[in-house]
Amino acid sequence: MPIYSNQVESHVLGGLLKHPDVFSEVDSFVNAADFYNDVHQTIYCILRESILNNEKIDKVLVATKISNLGISSKDDIDIYDYINTLNYTSIARDAVVG
Repeated sequence: MPIYSNQVESHVLGGLLKHPDVFSEVDSFVNAADFYNDVHQTIYCILRESILNNEKIDKVLVATKISNLGISSKDDIDIYDYINTLNYTSIARDAVVG
């Protein structure tokens, strides 16, 4: 069984939502498969796609893109609320790549 931490995954995603400018550094050593949580994998993929396409990173836009995919999770979470929670994760820019 792989070792994982939802808290660490949440902090990485929250950091990228707040500090998308560090994505290239993070993407050099993290990929979607590194996320154990399926929802986190999807969020990372959407963030990655948006950043690589030079799109604005905004919690509502990210949540809308995920919602439009029609993906449901086993926990049946409200993706807007979840992204909003990640966005309020207290994390400094340096902690994202540090």
